[in-house]
Amino acid sequence: MILCRHIIAPFFLLCLLAPVKSRGEEIPSVAIQPDQFACVWRIRGSQNTVYIAGSVHLLREKDYPLPTAYDIAYEDSQRLYFEIDMAEMNDPKTIEKIRKLGMFAGKDTLRRHISSGTFKLLAAHLTSRGLPTLLFENMKPALLAINLSSMEALRMGARPDLGLEVIYYQKSLKDKKPSSGLETAEFQVTLFDKLNAREQDRMLRATLEKIDGMQELLKNLIDAWKIGDVKRMDVLLNEEFKEDPKLKSILIDKRNQDWVPKIEQAFLGNENVLFIVGAGHLVGKGNVIELLENRGYAPMQMTSPAAKPAAVK
Repeated sequence: MILCRHIIAPFFLLCLLAPVKSRGEEIPSVAIQPDQFACVWRIRGSQNTVYIAGSVHLLREKDYPLPTAYDIAYEDSQRLYFEIDMAEMNDPKTIEKIRKLGMFAGKDTLRRHISSGTFKLLAAHLTSRGLPTLLFENMKPALLAINLSSMEALRMGARPDLGLEVIYYQKSLKDKKPSSGLETAEFQVTLFDKLNAREQDRMLRATLEKIDGMQELLKNLIDAWKIGDVKRMDVLLNEEFKEDPKLKSILIDKRNQDWVPKIEQAFLGNENVLFIVGAGHLVGKGNVIELLENRGYAPMQMTSPAAKPAAVK
């Protein structure tokens, strides 16, 4: 569930661990062709334009340059919205708060909340990665599952500082474009508190059972995302959620429904607005694009024209 899950996990992970060195990857990435579809949609309003761009929260250096549709949407927008206010995420107080929310309080430990079988799987996996179990003994199971997935991404060179949120937030600071968040960091971390102990154990166990294939999954997702292949992304992402519809409801469906009225508010102003959210929210049944279409809007998936050659100095 690497692509669609929220942005908190990479930040939370990097609060706890030093970056994992990339093992490198011999499988070539998909090349972006001129006029190829991108995971970006344009919606014309009566007095402004709203762009909705699908993000991958962790990318590799070789995934750059990005499809040009992203820069086109950014350059034409005066305001940005991310899932979380990026200024909040850069506040050390927020990072510390996230750490505490993702940990058991007092002397409570992970071992008390997961089955012995799941703990054995976890210990074996951490040993294979050269990591001590002690480092994770106070982390809540659901968030640990996401962080284990993020660690696999880091091992293949996919990093949060290369993710779209960080890249475009830095651009917005340089260009003095205001940005906001659709949700708070606290809200995202506490989403997993809606899962009971058995459900969190199942989520962690499923992650451990599939973790050896996660790097391939992420590569396939990035390849599909680069060319705006929403059908392929849908298949890859829904496969993960097939066994746990409740988790999809919590992490994806309910949030999509909450975001649509906020996106609609952007049409009341005169500014062009760019929303950057996890690409998993833009594919599959009940996605944000579909919900907007159901409300009478006409989102148009954008293509990526060839980049203009640099001017001769």
